[in-house]
Amino acid sequence: MNLNKKGQISIFIIIAIVIIILIVFLVNMNSNNNSRDLDKINKQVKSIDLDVISKELDTCVEFGLRKALIIAGSRGGLIYGDKNREYLRSNLPSGTYSQEFLQNLEIDLTSLETGILHVSDKLYFPSIDESIQNGFENSITENFERYLFEHIASECSNLKNFNKLGMNVEKTDPSGVIFAINNNGDVIVNSIDAKIDDRVRFYVDNNIYLGTITSISPQVIVKPDNSVNLITNTNLGGIVVYNLNSQIDVKVTFDDESVSAKVNYPIYTNSTKQETSSYATSFITLPVRFSQILQVSKNLMLAKIDKRSLNYGPNGDLNEVLNYESTYLKNTNLVNIDFNQNIIEDKLDCKLYTYTFIDKDSKILGIPFIFRMGYENTAPKFKENICQINNGECIINSNNIQMSLIDYVTEDNIDDSYKILFEPYNEITTTSSFSVSNQGELSFSATKKGRYPYDITVSDGETFRTQNIVFVVE
Repeated sequence: MNLNKKGQISIFIIIAIVIIILIVFLVNMNSNNNSRDLDKINKQVKSIDLDVISKELDTCVEFGLRKALIIAGSRGGLIYGDKNREYLRSNLPSGTYSQEFLQNLEIDLTSLETGILHVSDKLYFPSIDESIQNGFENSITENFERYLFEHIASECSNLKNFNKLGMNVEKTDPSGVIFAINNNGDVIVNSIDAKIDDRVRFYVDNNIYLGTITSISPQVIVKPDNSVNLITNTNLGGIVVYNLNSQIDVKVTFDDESVSAKVNYPIYTNSTKQETSSYATSFITLPVRFSQILQVSKNLMLAKIDKRSLNYGPNGDLNEVLNYESTYLKNTNLVNIDFNQNIIEDKLDCKLYTYTFIDKDSKILGIPFIFRMGYENTAPKFKENICQINNGECIINSNNIQMSLIDYVTEDNIDDSYKILFEPYNEITTTSSFSVSNQGELSFSATKKGRYPYDITVSDGETFRTQNIVFVVE
């Protein structure tokens, strides 16, 4: 009996040992399988991050950079207008961007034909350098980086939900919309993926503002670094706030022969096995001579501002200016670039043109890149204190007067270096004498009572303005 019991116990022990061995074997096999699965998943994650997402990001960034170049080039260098500037409207030159070409890039033709920057003096040229604003609130670089940032955040839908190999890839959402500004100047945001003390950026009426999130519940509140200035028609519901702590990082660089954009894009990758948070990176370079064409355009405008009589129309002075080794045009290379002048307004006292460079060596999807700059010049004006206005007439009561007209003339183009000149005039009669020199020295005398009207013409070499003055002798 005891032997039977001992035999049964031994059998149970042996069975238990076998079961334990089987369990250990199965656990080890499962662990090895899990390890292999995890390695496979890690490889899939790495493959998606480096290959699929980066390719999608490259496509998105390149598309946005093309659009930015076309818009900025067509409008004088800036994508976003400055509320303190006036802009021109002018049709694109024939043979440049077609309606079909622009539609494929999702660009509205009207946006290229309006808002064209124009210059009237040396101060108002946009600059690529962020530290040199030349009278503008933002530089060209800041315009491009803002445009690409907003383009990627809002339009690159392929990156928001990308499914492959059982993985989900989602863009972090770093933005919210302003719906109110309270009495303390705090910005109230509807919602945003952020935490307290995160830094944010937003644009109001083309001004850039930075701030800090001070509350996330029950409302998201942003404390701006500087007070936010609103205009009467500001649409708060259309203003987006971007969280800088999880934002898309964009850097645009301009070289003589190309424009480049580097983008770091925050992503969140998850599967049933693991979660990762990282950045996809894109670096895109387009062979467009944006900065070089911008500088050449500035050079031509500066030369014309210095000498308003220069004619850039057909059979004009264009080649002479381009070939002249002046202060502004040294080392200028204009190989394979066509030039077009479009007259918007051509009056004696006002000239309004757009000048277009068509660069056949810089192509966007096979189409030559164009850069346009508007030009404006208005004639010098006579100041109101030159005479007394009576029934619409400019009256000077005197029978003998000498005056320097240059003291009574103002120039809207404040940095116009071309010398103001007057049309010489000389008239002597038996009862009166009147003369105006080229430099504006006026002399009048009369020995008989009466009214003596004369036309005086002033010019900056390109535009002319005539003022009728009546000398009254009593």
